[in-house]
Amino acid sequence: MLSDLLSQASESKNYVIRETGIDRSTFYQILRGNRVATEDLIERICEYIHPDAATYGKLIDCYEEERVDAKTYQNRQYVKQFFNSLSEEETTGRHTREGQQIAAFLERETAAGAERFRLFLPSISRRTTDVFQAMENSAPDNEKAPEIFQLLAEESSRRGAAGRYPKFKDWFFHLKGKTIRFHAYSLGKPMTGLNTVAFPYYIIGGTGMLLISYNEKQIVEVQDPGIVNAYRDNFDHILKDGEEIASTETDYISIMQFFYRNWMTIGREPVYLLTPRPCAWLCSTDEMVRKYMHEEEFVSYGQTFRNLNVREFTTQNGMEAFFMDSRIHEAGVDLRIDPEDMKKVRETINEHRDRITFLLDDRRVRVHKEWQMFLIGRQAAVFVPYERTNYMICFTNRDVVDPLADWFESRVTSLNNDIIRKKGA
Repeated sequence: MLSDLLSQASESKNYVIRETGIDRSTFYQILRGNRVATEDLIERICEYIHPDAATYGKLIDCYEEERVDAKTYQNRQYVKQFFNSLSEEETTGRHTREGQQIAAFLERETAAGAERFRLFLPSISRRTTDVFQAMENSAPDNEKAPEIFQLLAEESSRRGAAGRYPKFKDWFFHLKGKTIRFHAYSLGKPMTGLNTVAFPYYIIGGTGMLLISYNEKQIVEVQDPGIVNAYRDNFDHILKDGEEIASTETDYISIMQFFYRNWMTIGREPVYLLTPRPCAWLCSTDEMVRKYMHEEEFVSYGQTFRNLNVREFTTQNGMEAFFMDSRIHEAGVDLRIDPEDMKKVRETINEHRDRITFLLDDRRVRVHKEWQMFLIGRQAAVFVPYERTNYMICFTNRDVVDPLADWFESRVTSLNNDIIRKKGA
């Protein structure tokens, strides 16, 4: 592609070689595809051939694809698709007849004392949307909240682990801030033959269960104890071979303990933060926290956070909105900040650009305005509502965490289109 651009450019190859100072032999090896260009060489060449933004973007994509193996590059694309899918508006599954039927079943079973629901909903099913919508509608009080177990099956190992990410979207839409807890498992292998079974998906409550058809148009409720117990025993047997992908927690104290416990064990391992607006904890001082919060636990929290090896990824629109605002509104905090203090916060954020804070191009990577994510080393990816800390979804499966870690690391260290870097950085 670089060779084509140079052929179309108004400047000659000799001119580009002379002005950039690139060795002639190296230059032609790159054009013939015998050598991979470095970031510096691409940037220097583009300064003289002046490609438009779209063409430059394609060139950088080709450069990244050429530098890594196909699987790594594809996984990075899946990660980006995952973030973008979370930011999309929900379009399916709301208020359907099937969803209402599921909600009624959950309400009856919860009222009858069900402490756990077992869900067999392999990822090839689209039923998750209605299930979680129904759970949201019938969420019980916190003291009575049942644990929700969902057993997942992978669609295809050929697509790579990150290919499953979009299937998690419904959890974020429907469970945010609710009292329901769940653990999600993967069988680690594709499910075969489900399309030959009339009712391959099921939800087991305390005394009854729902059978869901393959085309998701029929739902049958079963109350026969023998049938329900047989399905329950089979579920528990299969679960022994499953690997936990994710879990949720709704207790604020447990969430904070989780973070502190993990922070103390990772040392200087990077913590990546994905947030719709810049994180005030990273750019505030202890004095500022004491001035506005008046609680020592928040000072301790801020100190711990700033002492971590944090790399924050936020959005261009979020950065602009933050600079125009006079409030800090995140993690359960809503404070009006004095203009002089807000000025200091803005100055700190600008100083952090391309070192601690990285600005995402909103056209390529979209971040859900209601969620922030902590990637704690290569141990866990934790999603928390941006404006509250009363709920979290925690991914611990390495097939999920490792591609996320690779994406963040590569965005920091490599030339790519996803990050908008400061001039001269």
